[in-house]
Amino acid sequence: MCCALFLTSVDLFAQTDFNVQTKVLEAQLQEAMRKYSPDHPEVKALTAQMDALKMAMIQNVTAPVPLRGSPASPLKTLQTTMNGTFWRNPEWIRVLELSADQQKKMDDIFQQYRLKLIDLNASLQKEELILEPLLSGTKPAPDAEAKITSQVDRIADARAELEKANSRMLVNILQVLNADQWSKLPLKTRKDNFWPPIYKNTK
Repeated sequence: MCCALFLTSVDLFAQTDFNVQTKVLEAQLQEAMRKYSPDHPEVKALTAQMDALKMAMIQNVTAPVPLRGSPASPLKTLQTTMNGTFWRNPEWIRVLELSADQQKKMDDIFQQYRLKLIDLNASLQKEELILEPLLSGTKPAPDAEAKITSQVDRIADARAELEKANSRMLVNILQVLNADQWSKLPLKTRKDNFWPPIYKNTK
């Protein structure tokens, strides 16, 4: 249980950092929308940054943490390396040689999952907020242990649902790639001189 509570506190800390970044971007986006039309390049760029930040926030919460000394699974590696709206990243576009049509298909899949992921992430945040007062202040009373344990289980369930949806979206997006592009994904251990620069420090 101590381990679960520690992981929850780490998630909350990371979530706070993302929330600060989100508020800054939201303020910039609102200011840009007061000045320009929705089709203005600055508005579109800020909107894309907001989408990427939200996806990074969701993937930061859902990415599984491997046990010390254990190799990362292919899915874990993909989630860690290909975070956010990677198909809009110029370096990923170059490495995978993505076509405009493929980027459009990936965007469509992202939009299909976007609202569901945001709702699931909000549900996870809600469960984490319910746990906060149970752990704040003085040491919890012995009779509060059952309530805390139950809430930790609810957080784990909410995180699992978010992770499943995020993993399904990523797999569906990657299905757009052809066989040659798929072979360039970080699915297994490769020699350092094979990895393109964008893969560095992500293995």
